[in-house]
Amino acid sequence: MPKPAVVLILVITMIPFITLLSSAPPSGPRKMRARRLHRHLTFDPLVDKLEPQINDDVHINVHAFWKKMREDDGMLKDYFTEEGSLNTEQRLRHLFAILDQSPKDGFLSFGELDVWNKRQALDRLMYITERRMSVHDKDENGEVTLSELLWNIPEAKRDWNDKEFGEPGWWKDLFECADEDGNGSLSELELNDLVHPEDSKNPKVQAWFLREKLSEMDVNEDGKLSFEEFRDRTHSIFTYAHDFETKDVSPMDISAIKKFQELDVNKDKFITPEELKPVIHQLHPGEFSYATYYTKYLMHKADDDKDGKLTLEEMLDHPQEFYDAVFEEGQHNYHYGEENDYGNHDEF
Repeated sequence: MPKPAVVLILVITMIPFITLLSSAPPSGPRKMRARRLHRHLTFDPLVDKLEPQINDDVHINVHAFWKKMREDDGMLKDYFTEEGSLNTEQRLRHLFAILDQSPKDGFLSFGELDVWNKRQALDRLMYITERRMSVHDKDENGEVTLSELLWNIPEAKRDWNDKEFGEPGWWKDLFECADEDGNGSLSELELNDLVHPEDSKNPKVQAWFLREKLSEMDVNEDGKLSFEEFRDRTHSIFTYAHDFETKDVSPMDISAIKKFQELDVNKDKFITPEELKPVIHQLHPGEFSYATYYTKYLMHKADDDKDGKLTLEEMLDHPQEFYDAVFEEGQHNYHYGEENDYGNHDEF
């Protein structure tokens, strides 16, 4: 059995590769948008299982960590080698048997892997929401009111007409969209829509998110996008066209023109929030979009014979891709039957 100090060192070394899922800080909702330059998505839920033992200051809660390890029968023996290293081979064998279900044929299809990664994404989203709930649900009734959400802002200073990003009016609009049953408070699922609007299935939240993201590109603030506004804010998304007729027009312009024309359904030379909908998850991917991107990444890296599915041997030959892969957003685009995910991801 590995020594406690050795395993603790192992977990500490894993911290830089873990996507820290912190709740809203005690001061309340964040007012600055954080942009992710690198992504690390976890294939093995063990990584996410260990992460909650890390507090927001990125220090190990030693007592809680070892308590959790003792509670899970066989965790040390099954998860770590005698030297204290993570037993990736044993973990991959275990996980392969779990994932290989539809059908159970000795292969992992793109669909099987994608369902798994999206489940991990859902667990991460709900973990963040649960922590937000614990921070803002002051009366502990399982719901969050708007006043509880903005508990750190004195009522006298809540200007509901101020709809700038992160201001009371901005939060009020999003809150009302997330309040699906209209009872003035948010359940855990409704709060999840507020915390993660880019992954919401609520039509009102989706419409709010479209307006919000369009406004970030809308330089003249007329509620719609001209071609110039669209082109200037999507330059990192659309690839260069290889063939173009006019040398006075750059390849980037041609690619942007084509996409703009596709989106401009009513041909009025502007894009509305509704018309932007087909590409919103390319412009601003949510966790589920990233999960699919991660599936494409793993298939590209580990599918050695390029038959569109993974064997256990292929996974065992590429353990680093399942445990250590860190990649920049937009760095790779892989085709596995669905559109590629591009762009940057703004967070609250």
